Amino acid sequence: MKKNSTILSKAALLLCCLMSLVGLTFAQTTYTFSNYPAGEQYAENEVHVLDDDMTLVTNQCHFTTQLRVYSSSSHALPLYIDSIAFNMGYKVDNVNIYGSVDGDNWNLVGTIAVTSTSYSDYGLSFGSSNYNFFKFDVAGSQQIRVASMTMYYKSSGPSGQTAQIPTFSPAAGLYTSPISVTIATETANASIYYTTDGSTPSTNSTLYTAPFTISQTTTVKAIATADGYANSSVATATYSFPEILANLDAFKALPNSNQPYIIGNDVTFVFGNGAYTYVKDASAGLLIYGNNGIANEFSEGDQIANLTGIKTTYQNQVEMTVSSYESSSAANVGTITPITLTISELKNNYSTYDAQLVKIENVIFPDGFTGGNSTIITQGDDSLTLYNRFSIDTTIAAGSMLNITGFAAIYGSTIQLYPRNNQDFTIQLPIVEAPVFTPVAGSYADSVTFSITCATEGAEIRYTTDSTEPTENSALYSAPVTLTSSATVMAKAFKTNWLPSETSTAVYTVVYEPVLSVNPSVLSFNSTQLTQTFTVSGAYLTDPVTLTSSDSHFTVSPSSISNPNSTTEVTVTFDGTEPATGTVAVVSGTLSELVALNATARLSAPTLTPVTETSDDAITVTMSCTVADAAIHYTTDGTEPTENSAVYSLPLVF
Repeated sequence: MKKNSTILSKAALLLCCLMSLVGLTFAQTTYTFSNYPAGEQYAENEVHVLDDDMTLVTNQCHFTTQLRVYSSSSHALPLYIDSIAFNMGYKVDNVNIYGSVDGDNWNLVGTIAVTSTSYSDYGLSFGSSNYNFFKFDVAGSQQIRVASMTMYYKSSGPSGQTAQIPTFSPAAGLYTSPISVTIATETANASIYYTTDGSTPSTNSTLYTAPFTISQTTTVKAIATADGYANSSVATATYSFPEILANLDAFKALPNSNQPYIIGNDVTFVFGNGAYTYVKDASAGLLIYGNNGIANEFSEGDQIANLTGIKTTYQNQVEMTVSSYESSSAANVGTITPITLTISELKNNYSTYDAQLVKIENVIFPDGFTGGNSTIITQGDDSLTLYNRFSIDTTIAAGSMLNITGFAAIYGSTIQLYPRNNQDFTIQLPIVEAPVFTPVAGSYADSVTFSITCATEGAEIRYTTDSTEPTENSALYSAPVTLTSSATVMAKAFKTNWLPSETSTAVYTVVYEPVLSVNPSVLSFNSTQLTQTFTVSGAYLTDPVTLTSSDSHFTVSPSSISNPNSTTEVTVTFDGTEPATGTVAVVSGTLSELVALNATARLSAPTLTPVTETSDDAITVTMSCTVADAAIHYTTDGTEPTENSAVYSLPLVF
């Protein structure tokens, strides 16, 4: 709903702010309304006592951070009105001021032309007329906002001679360090009595004798008394000392009050339109309500320092009424990225997202939208009010699906979304289904062949095997792919006028069993073959190969192989001293192979006796061998004996 009351034909708006004017010859009083708590509403013809002299009668007024008074009038004043000074502005062309001597019969004193929504200083003299009642009157359904109102009185009036109202120095306002307050009156020999608790002073209150120090928010009220004079009107000055808070979240947690606070850290300007200004920091978002000029000074992402104001709540919406701010020296942080969430998340955790820029995707407009005040958007079974706070002129067809960006807001118990402009409505394209791998990721022996499918008809699948994100320029999938080594495969599906799918990933691990082999696995040695070789072959081994002979008659070279995944020739040498058997153990990690070794020894040469002999007589030759049971074969014709030659059994006679 729009944040305005129905504006009646006669309206006056009074804002809590003080303006003191000094150096004039007339008694004067500046009125503020800081004692009115924000958020309360008042009935028709309700009486508001401002001080002992001034009472307002209001018609359908309510309070936000301002007192809005409709068709107001005052009770009789103690002195005749000389003039009234205003600081005012807002939605009006002319403000008519009427005077009266009895509160029933009214005469037009003058008209003030208010030509701007900005606050400006105006004044109206009552001339020679002696009026002690006045009222506002504005035409049509307009309204005015009076930031300060100072009454200047003549020295005579229906109540007789009255002491001049006290004045304060320095003027009421916002201060950040202790101040010394002086109170004075132009009435000679007058005594001044004052209070500092907001109560109305009397002659029983504290007598002013010297300046006093104020270091916290205080409302000072004072009257002047003198012999032969009626007591003066009550003068009021509120001195505000803001407390420094850590961040926006701490500010929003405070109760409503007229106490100003300074946000200790910089805040980021997000958006401003009319009376709505949004800022944020790391802790929270915040709505600053009112025509404060911030949006004219800052751009999105700019930093604001020393943001100062009071906390109010309107229809459950937390707000700040700002009183001061500065431009920070910190750099602009750039475009503000909205928080993406669902309608359900926004509703269930509203306090977290209050006044934040949020984005809700894939929402449906069941009834469409033609730029009116509001419509309902849905997301699944959840619904939300979209309120056209900033008068966006756009048309959305019923049933459309869009992404919506805007500020999270609340009015009463209704959570709402305020889009900023047409750019906050973006078309939601359909999304391609994510590709599916077959078989699923995992470990496979020796190799794996995978295929990729997509449920979206007409989509093409692009994939990579090097762990990089696939694009429309990556390899096009058209047939199953075989991997002989481990790889991370990533796939994404694309289709014209559709959003790309999510990326699917499958990690395939190709595992090979380690292999260790020898060839041949048996070596034989004899008297003519004392050296033999075999080969060692390995694949997918991680440990070096060691070779160890089980018998000292055999020597192995090399005894180790540092590169196990190769084919290496190994030499085994037999010493030939005696028959022997053994093995060569070939080991890599937990794998091992054995090469069997079999060897027969070379026999010593037979001994002939005599070795040589020359004789005219017959010669007897004997043969012997050191190896028992050895068969001796011989020849007598000079040829090399073999196993087929004659076998020696008895001495030979030549």
